[in-house]
Amino acid sequence: DVKEFSDKVFKWWQNHHSEFPTWAKAARMVFSFTPSSAASERVFSLLKQLFGDQQLSSLMDYIQGSIMLNYNDRAL
Repeated sequence: DVKEFSDKVFKWWQNHHSEFPTWAKAARMVFSFTPSSAASERVFSLLKQLFGDQQLSSLMDYIQGSIMLNYNDRAL
């Protein structure tokens, strides 16, 4: 059960935060992240806009470079 496991992890950090203060702070940061697929969906959307179905066999470096240029609004 995910909820039960999460509760146990949070309780453990609550009981041991004085022993590992830096790790406890890092754990609080990590546990505060909200999982989201928005970033990966944005990348796939850019891929579809840039390349379409005809260019599925393009070289990975070309695809990566094109996305980086497009996403960061940089031109050569």
